[in-house]
Amino acid sequence: MRFSRYFTGALIAIGVLASAPARSQEWVNATDISRIYVFGDSLSDSGAGIAVLDRVCKSALGDLVCGKKRESVELGDGFHAGRSISNGPVAAEVMARLFGKPMDPAWNIPFMRESRVGQNYALAGSKAQMQIVFSLREQISAWVAHNSGQPQDPLALHVLLIGANDLLAAIKNPSDGASVPGAIAEIQTAINTLAANGARRVLVYKFFDMSELPRYRTHADAATRTRAKQLTMEFNRGIDSLVAPAGVNILRFDLQPLWNFIEQMAFMQKTDIAQCVLPVSELLSDIKASPEAKVRMSAVYAPGCGPSLSRERLFFDDIHPSGYLHLLLGIASYDFVVESLTGRCALHTWGKEDVTALPHDFQRALMGSIYTIQNTWIGKREYFRLASNKYWYFPTSEQDNWAWHFAGNRPPSTCGTAFRSRMSNWDARHWQGKPVYVSDMAPAGRGDQFFIWNTFIGRHEYFEFLDPDKDGKYHYFPADGVGENRWWKRITLN
Repeated sequence: MRFSRYFTGALIAIGVLASAPARSQEWVNATDISRIYVFGDSLSDSGAGIAVLDRVCKSALGDLVCGKKRESVELGDGFHAGRSISNGPVAAEVMARLFGKPMDPAWNIPFMRESRVGQNYALAGSKAQMQIVFSLREQISAWVAHNSGQPQDPLALHVLLIGANDLLAAIKNPSDGASVPGAIAEIQTAINTLAANGARRVLVYKFFDMSELPRYRTHADAATRTRAKQLTMEFNRGIDSLVAPAGVNILRFDLQPLWNFIEQMAFMQKTDIAQCVLPVSELLSDIKASPEAKVRMSAVYAPGCGPSLSRERLFFDDIHPSGYLHLLLGIASYDFVVESLTGRCALHTWGKEDVTALPHDFQRALMGSIYTIQNTWIGKREYFRLASNKYWYFPTSEQDNWAWHFAGNRPPSTCGTAFRSRMSNWDARHWQGKPVYVSDMAPAGRGDQFFIWNTFIGRHEYFEFLDPDKDGKYHYFPADGVGENRWWKRITLN
């Protein structure tokens, strides 16, 4: 019998360890970030893109850009708050909320005398490279214009999550060898401009393998998938090569380990990776083709999906994250930034992450993150590691339950980012396209670390794979809470 049959059922059983959160939960991370500014594309756009497009379509440029002059252009049903290419807040909004910072749309269109001051300059459709409209350089110029004459703020965080559209263009065109290096050059220029105007903290992202997007995962030929993988690697090498101007701290967040972990959690918790909405990446073409003066674009759901099911999908359409995946990316970004700037774990409080949580439903969050609470019953501060992507109440009496690993009364040293980069799940590793040698075995590497919820003793446990036969084959975890076997050595997370 497979080990997983003993354990996976416990993920839905709270058991005797559940308790109400009759505890003080106030906590603020000790970070000195003053403001957060965001530059990017539809992965970060929280309303600027559709607002600017609406204004352009109403202007004299309407005939050129929108097919004809329009009375209005808006996002309708299925799009979060009529402003995002997703069904929930984008990752930048999630991260900003956890930092307690505003994230309002911002733009500056000099030729139209249209300007709005805010923090999020991301515009859907933008490339890092220069193009006629919606490019990174325009966003940086808008930020410079809005901050001209203002005191420089070295404590602000400047987020550049951009380059996806440059990559998509290069993947589509096999002869395109310029988009990726061009994107990296523009990102470097943007960092230099930010630095010249007082920026001292910049967050950039290395993408996870683009061949994993639904567009390529199941519908592309092998050559296209290979090209997507290779171009992602080229882009990420470019991010590594960025040069920090004097006095500037560039934080590089690699999304690949996070994606590997999220894939495992998706399998373990039966979350569908597939898209829910038909592709919406050609919105401008749809606007041009519309005969209406008032254009309202609503999401068209793919067969087998709908508004309620979309909450549990990882992708909104064939390239855009769902609100759920944005939530996970935003929490991970928050953890990474706090850890990078302070050298300590980011700390969360119960129920602060998901503003779209349904009443009487589990809270949604990201496994591995650290939570803290003042237990007024025993007069101690407690720390817990989230052991699921959903949770309910903390356990009492300094114990574990299915959702929480009690980490002690002092902050742990193994933070969320490190946990998610290191840990694997038995069943998920078995599922992830790895060659299976016999029905109960899947390959792993010596030193790989695994986690498990041991239903026999009601405790979360961690193991290191010993690979005794040097063949990557492994078998059951010991279930008695103390023992080891030829495959597994017990480890402790501090």
